[in-house]
Order: sequence, then structure tokens, then C-alpha cells
Amino acid sequence: MIVKKNLASWDRWCRIIAGTTIIGIAIYQQNLWWLLGLALLINGLSGRCGAYALLGISTAKTTCDIPDSKMTQDKREDD
Repeated sequence: MIVKKNLASWDRWCRIIAGTTIIGIAIYQQNLWWLLGLALLINGLSGRCGAYALLGISTAKTTCDIPDSKMTQDKREDD
């Protein structure tokens, strides 16, 4: 299953900051919370959240479904 980008830039930055913070604290305290931090960091860096995709949520203004302008121009030329 391919998950489309569904995180807005503010959402991505929040996850990157929270993930990095959780990883740092978990390493200092030597516990397994770093796994949660890693998941948040990966979500933030990739711009994709599997849970959001399953629930049909998107904080992104646009998704990858929008065709790029070159494809639209090529289609117009064919008509």
C-alpha cells in the first residue's frame, strides 16, 4: 500500500521536533520510548502518516493526486 503525503509542513515540523526530543530523553533514560520517537521522526521526514491514511485524515493542503502542469499541457495538445 502506497501512502500519499498527508502531513502539512507545520505537522511535519511538530513530529520532527517531538520525535527528536523523545529519542533524546529515551536514550538518556535507557528505555524503549525511542521507538515512538523514531516513528514520529520518520513520519515527519517522509510527510506520510499511516494512521492518518487509514482514518482518511490529511492536514496537507494538497495531495499527490493533482497532475503536474506538464502532463496537463500534453493532454491539451492532444485534444
